[in-house]
Amino acid sequence: APVVLVVLLANYLLLRMQMNFADFALCFGQLFLLRILLPEQDEESAKRSIKAFCMGLILTSAYALIFRENSRIVAIRGPEAPAFFGSSIIRFYGLFQDPNYFSLLLISGLAGLMKLKDCRAVGWPTFIIGGLLLIGFGALTISKTFFLMLLLLIVLYLVWQFWNKKILRGVFMTGGVALAAAVLLPGDNSPFATVLDRLASATSLSDLTTGRSDVFSAYLGAITENVW
Repeated sequence: APVVLVVLLANYLLLRMQMNFADFALCFGQLFLLRILLPEQDEESAKRSIKAFCMGLILTSAYALIFRENSRIVAIRGPEAPAFFGSSIIRFYGLFQDPNYFSLLLISGLAGLMKLKDCRAVGWPTFIIGGLLLIGFGALTISKTFFLMLLLLIVLYLVWQFWNKKILRGVFMTGGVALAAAVLLPGDNSPFATVLDRLASATSLSDLTTGRSDVFSAYLGAITENVW
């Protein structure tokens, strides 16, 4: 099944990129490498890989935040944009050119960290400090995607605790999340409050998805109009 998916994805990307083999190699090469490496990975190497990913993500994000206004980083990455038109709050891009891609990596790191904790591969101090750092970097992106994915991830993790009959831990975590929400959500300049304003101000699906739903709708129409 993974081989079939990889072949389908390769065909899709080649057509989507209009046979631009240079971009295809950069995008698909990483996925193909994962297809080769994953079957050879055991439990210990998987844990090491996730730890290395989380550590690298935290260190590079901290580096990008410390030298955020450095002219050389700005020249390579490009300027950061405001949270919305006319806003004085600037979105944090990390070392990447797109804050949503950066936020997706942060969510992936947070999910990996949760899995490491569930496998007892990391202790509570590492889990809490690492999780707070990843969430903090993600909050600075002012990304609606990050906010919604973080909410989903937290809900799933809390349900996971109760499902595994870790009732006391689940209750404490639920209380901690509620307390954090009460502290972080209020305030005009809070990153999460700004995201909530962006979500609440949307008057249509197009506004909510910042035009992405229009692109998907047009793309779906083009595909179904002439399947061959």
